[in-house]
Amino acid sequence: MDNTLVDHTNGAAIVSVNCNLCGSDAAKDFFRIYSSVFGAFRSYRVVRCTKCRLAYLNPPPIEEEILSMYKNRYYELVNRPDVADDGKVHFSESHLAWQKSMLDRLERYVPKGLICDIGCGYGALLNLARTRGWEGFGIEPSSQFADYARDVLGISVFRGILKERAFPESFFDAVHLNNVIEHYSDPHGELSEINRILKPDGILQVLTPNIMGLTERGSRLYFKLKGRKVLEEDTLLQHLYFFSIDTLSRMLKESGFEVLEVSARVTNRRRSLEARRGWKKLGYRMMLWLAEKSSRWGDMIIVIAKKCGKEKKILPRER
Repeated sequence: MDNTLVDHTNGAAIVSVNCNLCGSDAAKDFFRIYSSVFGAFRSYRVVRCTKCRLAYLNPPPIEEEILSMYKNRYYELVNRPDVADDGKVHFSESHLAWQKSMLDRLERYVPKGLICDIGCGYGALLNLARTRGWEGFGIEPSSQFADYARDVLGISVFRGILKERAFPESFFDAVHLNNVIEHYSDPHGELSEINRILKPDGILQVLTPNIMGLTERGSRLYFKLKGRKVLEEDTLLQHLYFFSIDTLSRMLKESGFEVLEVSARVTNRRRSLEARRGWKKLGYRMMLWLAEKSSRWGDMIIVIAKKCGKEKKILPRER
């Protein structure tokens, strides 16, 4: 089977990929995204592996486009607080409480030591961790975020991606991955690298949107009933992979981790309700209520995993 396609928007060749979790090339259409994140508006195909049910963008954008977007345009695309007149970012109380809850969870499993926050943004978590006795290091591809964390907050930050930094083996006590794994072109490879740089029994905390969350499923059903197969969503296209609790847990195990704690929680209740009116708001409120009653239906997956051994190698099938 020829896995090379032509992107008629700019004439570049793009290549479809096998499943990053099980290596299978068997997948079915899941939904489509219409977006301009990587240039002109284009329709992108999200598929779901028929073997392990991992969902992913296929074919994905070209690797150079992905890295360029994160290093040069990501700051403009995401909704972040602006730098105030005093040259500092003033986070809301709710944001700081969220950062605190993530550190509280980590500290139940690992003594305070050396922590790496991958995709550290402005450095809010590392800044708080420092006050609690941690020594922190950040990885951040966006120059605007990395420069602020380093120059204003005085945090050690590498501007780039994890593999470019080449940390020593068994270096960190904990690694934090908040809304990052879904952006990777090779999440299994990144988890394997995290496994390598963690100390024996080191702890990894992963947060990522839940593709099987009740509100996500409700939104897809709503578009399907309206006869729309394409979601007009710029921010969603930043995601190359779409995890469920089951697929993320399995990928962690395949990468040499033992899952200690996993749940899916509702995290955007207020903002989600404010964006809706009338019967849509009522229906969404009902879905949120049901999601909050379950440990699997929330919009955000939160996993605590422990390094327990070498990763398993995935051998993709021949196409």
